[in-house]
Amino acid sequence: HHNYAHHPSDPDILFIANDGGVYKSTNFGASYTNIGIGLITSQFYNGFSSSRSDSNFALGGLQDNNTVVYRGNKQNWNRVIGGDGSWTAVNPADDNIVFGSYQYNNILKSNNRGNSFSNSTSGMTDGGAAFIAPYAIAESNPAVMYSGRRVIYKSTNQGANWFATSNFLDGNPAISLSISAKDENTVFVGTAPIQDSAHIFKTNDGGETWVDVTGDLPDRYPMDLAIDPNNKNVVYLVLAGFGSGHVFKTTNGGSDWIDITQDLPDVPTTAVAVDPISSDNVYIGNDLGVFASTNGGSTWMNFSEGLPEAVMAMDLNISMTNRKLRVATHGNGAYQRPLFNVSNFFMAATPSSIPGSVLEGTEITFGLNLNNLGALPQTETAEYTLRLLNEGYDELLTESQSHCCLEPGGSYNLDFESTYTPTEIGEYTIQYIRAANSQLSEPDTISQKFTVIALPQIAKSTVTKINRAYSPVSGGTTLGSGDDVQHKINLPFNFKYNGRTFNKIQISSNGWLEFGIGTDGSEFGLSTAQQIGNIGANENGRLGSTSRPSKALGPWWEDLNANSLANLTYKTEGSSPNRVFVFQWRDMLAYYDASITTTRVNFQVRLYETSYKIEFCYGEVQRGTFAGGDIGAMIGFKDHIGGDYHFYDIAAGGPGTQATIVTDLSPLSDWPGDGAVFVIENISTGVEDITPSIPSEFSLEQNYPNPFNPSTTIEYEMNDDGFVKLTLWDILGSEVVVLVNKFQTSGAHKFNLNAERLTSGVYFYRLIISNDENHSSPRYASTKKLVLLK
Repeated sequence: HHNYAHHPSDPDILFIANDGGVYKSTNFGASYTNIGIGLITSQFYNGFSSSRSDSNFALGGLQDNNTVVYRGNKQNWNRVIGGDGSWTAVNPADDNIVFGSYQYNNILKSNNRGNSFSNSTSGMTDGGAAFIAPYAIAESNPAVMYSGRRVIYKSTNQGANWFATSNFLDGNPAISLSISAKDENTVFVGTAPIQDSAHIFKTNDGGETWVDVTGDLPDRYPMDLAIDPNNKNVVYLVLAGFGSGHVFKTTNGGSDWIDITQDLPDVPTTAVAVDPISSDNVYIGNDLGVFASTNGGSTWMNFSEGLPEAVMAMDLNISMTNRKLRVATHGNGAYQRPLFNVSNFFMAATPSSIPGSVLEGTEITFGLNLNNLGALPQTETAEYTLRLLNEGYDELLTESQSHCCLEPGGSYNLDFESTYTPTEIGEYTIQYIRAANSQLSEPDTISQKFTVIALPQIAKSTVTKINRAYSPVSGGTTLGSGDDVQHKINLPFNFKYNGRTFNKIQISSNGWLEFGIGTDGSEFGLSTAQQIGNIGANENGRLGSTSRPSKALGPWWEDLNANSLANLTYKTEGSSPNRVFVFQWRDMLAYYDASITTTRVNFQVRLYETSYKIEFCYGEVQRGTFAGGDIGAMIGFKDHIGGDYHFYDIAAGGPGTQATIVTDLSPLSDWPGDGAVFVIENISTGVEDITPSIPSEFSLEQNYPNPFNPSTTIEYEMNDDGFVKLTLWDILGSEVVVLVNKFQTSGAHKFNLNAERLTSGVYFYRLIISNDENHSSPRYASTKKLVLLK
């Protein structure tokens, strides 16, 4: 919290300014309403990142307010992970693979564009990380990553495992890091002046040796480093503090540093970026805004047009697909503007925005916004081809459009005539392919992905609110207390939920209950601690999230605290076949911090054996002080998929998108009432139990048809969950393409291979199933031959 103010004539009206925006109370702080909607107050840290293939995809970390993902809609940045959002990274070759982090270098990885994350710090044993610690992906080899603590760690398998490249460099934690775009082995690191003076280190051999190249640089915080994308010996460094130079440059790999601050303001300088297409174009960010140079730092000009006055530019990032500079500010949100025009002709294409989740039966239209960001006019017609592909990469539609011409600075909306109305659920890929010509020497492909979902059964549930005297559980079994704790319990009877039968539950002190069956961690099993996340089960997997826990009920989902005065109790009432399982959260602190919260809440979940009816029952609220929570409570339930439309928000009255969920319920103003009961029915009515039969063994079938032209189907069966890798090889033993590379559950699976772009001949397909995504110890491997005849 940063400030507060009372209304001049009504002291009960109180306004609070905090890391989340502006809030108003009309009852002297008993409850608050967010009145900051529309204000731009987001406080970004360093480590903002953008996709190399999709201008509508970026992410960054916010102070106290999670990591946020931009998907082309500035009104809706999705919150993910939790805590203080820190550095992020997007795989330059595959933007399905992204990384986020929270304080002290706790890195998490996503394989689905930030929809869910898992821990990615295996092997990092040194805990001496800065509060906001750096890491990066090597552009020339995205399998290689570096991460900075007091020790610099390296991964050669996309963050699955890390190893130390050295002992302490100087005892200080790293706060800045840059990898050469051309050479994965060249890295520069800056350390903070904590145990010793600040230093700059470099390695040219992938971390086997580090060299101190600090020279006579001022002893200031080295906030950011940028290696020239076209020359690894040219490096830019920016420093915080006052009374010294703030921008330095080396042209010989750090042997000498030149102060190129010139007439830039004497204020902390926090960010630097170099244009990969025109390396003389350099951009820096400081406490007053953004400045730019077109001559490698010899002279500077103000580049803050369009920004609020005197913004703190925490990071700069270049979005290559639309040639825009992005600035993440501390307190004023994120902005973008075109980069300097390059000296030749340069065409940037931005695809029209499509939601990440599309309901089955929704018509989709396609288009591109074309911009000439060069200094020369377009004189030759450019051809653009639209392709829509399904999960098996079968081509569903294609269309070509041509356009000419654009003057420098000109733009044009290129609309395609084709539309598509999906009739099958799954992930789809849109490709816009620009052909090369004499002005555009290289072809370019811009990709978008979206998921088509059917309106799930959970959305058709009926919820009725009734009044019934609250009956506390007497006797029964009482579980332990504590903050952010979960307990796993076997149900006394099988319970059908959303079309599947479950036999156990997991209870959280944070007000949710999860169903499970089979192996913990599997698709329908109870979530493991790692899947739930290290930042607290209150954040991961909330109603609109695809993260675990899944198959979850949330009668009062908030960061509660089961301290010594509270307890979690369960009991089975009645006799078969009409038993009722009751779980009770009793005297729960309504917020995790017991030092500032005295309000306590009481509520239950009741599960009925025969009817599969669910009840959320609410008891008394012991009113007192209440902090309000970072996000607030929510009431509802979700299926095993989660995400848009795969939840039912009781406060909102139905399903919807993640953006529509009511997440700010307060026990002081929004409590359903002592004796209020939400009766939830029809989740399973009329739905066939689709629990799959499990094969007796792993097997890989012969593709059919075989020989084929150009499509064939590959089927395989799994008798247990595992990490699956299905690859295609040519007759010389070279890997042609990876067809499947992900975690899959037990059962029958198939892949439709479209080999339209391959030449005729003999190929081999190989299936590996393992316990880990690196396939270090395969449980099953099989190879079969297929023949493509054209």
